[in-house]
Amino acid sequence: MTVFRSLRALLAVVAVAAGAALLPASARAAAPQLTVVVADLQAGPASPLTPWTYLGLSPSSDWQGLLYDARLELDASGLGGVATVFVPSVGADGVIRPDTQQCRLRGAVTVCAIGDRAPGSWFPLPYIVVQSVPGAPAGRSGPLRISVSGRTETGAAAGPFVATPTVTVVP
Repeated sequence: MTVFRSLRALLAVVAVAAGAALLPASARAAAPQLTVVVADLQAGPASPLTPWTYLGLSPSSDWQGLLYDARLELDASGLGGVATVFVPSVGADGVIRPDTQQCRLRGAVTVCAIGDRAPGSWFPLPYIVVQSVPGAPAGRSGPLRISVSGRTETGAAAGPFVATPTVTVVP
């Protein structure tokens, strides 16, 4: 009789767990989120005056603590014939170049290890530079996929948090 009760209790627990897993996503508690904040971008010719675009993460009200070992990815695969994008670094000679200290290029994707991001109402991210490719006609556009991921204080994966602004060539 004891074995039967134990088995029945175990089956009840499994049924409750299975029922919770079958709830629609809208009924389950949402994980704290970060929003990548960036507007649509304009790409002009390469120039020392090319503006740098500031990126940030805006946390939801239930976000707690830091984003550890954060990684920024700039996927420019949708920008062929439109523009290039990079995280800038100013060399000792004053020339602006892609940052090769914290970023690596993998095909059309730039991956940057950006370290821990501080808590608060805003998580700053590196600047990016967007420049039109030579010969790109004004008005041509394409998507840039920006994603940020990392881990929480408990070590759980966080993200990717994604934004996909449109990049448009300007004269």
